[in-house]
Amino acid sequence: MRVTNAICHLKAEFVKMPTNREKELTAQRMLDRFQLPRFAFAVDGVLAKFDKAPRGIPQGLVKQDYWTRKQCHAINCQVVGSDERLVHDVDCDWHGSAHDARIWRTSLVKRVLEQQREHLVAGDSGYPISDVLIKPYTTQESLQDPTKRLFNQRLSGLRTVQSENIFGIWKSKYPCVNHHRSHVSRTKKIIIATIIFHNISIFWDREVNPPPLMGGDHNLPEDPDPGYDSDNPHQDDNNDFVIVEDNATPEVVRMRGQILRDQLREGMAPRQRRRAR
Repeated sequence: MRVTNAICHLKAEFVKMPTNREKELTAQRMLDRFQLPRFAFAVDGVLAKFDKAPRGIPQGLVKQDYWTRKQCHAINCQVVGSDERLVHDVDCDWHGSAHDARIWRTSLVKRVLEQQREHLVAGDSGYPISDVLIKPYTTQESLQDPTKRLFNQRLSGLRTVQSENIFGIWKSKYPCVNHHRSHVSRTKKIIIATIIFHNISIFWDREVNPPPLMGGDHNLPEDPDPGYDSDNPHQDDNNDFVIVEDNATPEVVRMRGQILRDQLREGMAPRQRRRAR
């Protein structure tokens, strides 16, 4: 646990928002591949499962809160990722029965991302649509309009590249993510530590020198908070995120998101027909 605690202190160095240049490059790759512009992120929830009912449950919760629709006890982790398989934000402070929309609505990363309007976040149907987060059309809407169906297909492919692929790689590298036997607080630290290792491995695969594993101060406290860093891990030298509030009502935000989604659909390139052999 001393090693895990020390690794968790590296979160701000390795789990952070990309630079403006990196976001632009990601958005361009998504446009080239899926004909959808401006998408630099995807958000999704992933379950970190317990082998049995968790111990050390925080005050105010019970074991049933960790029981999920997949018939297991788990922590619901919200992950924001990109197509380079990097995790840019992780929130593992929620029990398994918590809905993805609820986690997103109360998360710090939502406020950070929604203070800008240049880059978009792809989400599944469980998330609320907004000026920044775009989700697919309903099944009924897509059945009635082939362009909406095509939009859903492309958005689904984009989300797979930016989130689902991350989950597959992460869980294959660290099988313990699906077989937790620890207290809840210790499990959160293990999740954070494996995410940090995952990002470091991506840096190494890209042959990019990551920051040094230990900065300068080796006298680390024994029990770091696995949640958000008080120094704002979403800020670096190339990003100047200032959290601002949007005073629009949820109805107005939803309407603006729907208008933006329609604009993206109307502006996307049509499906390319395959040439007959």
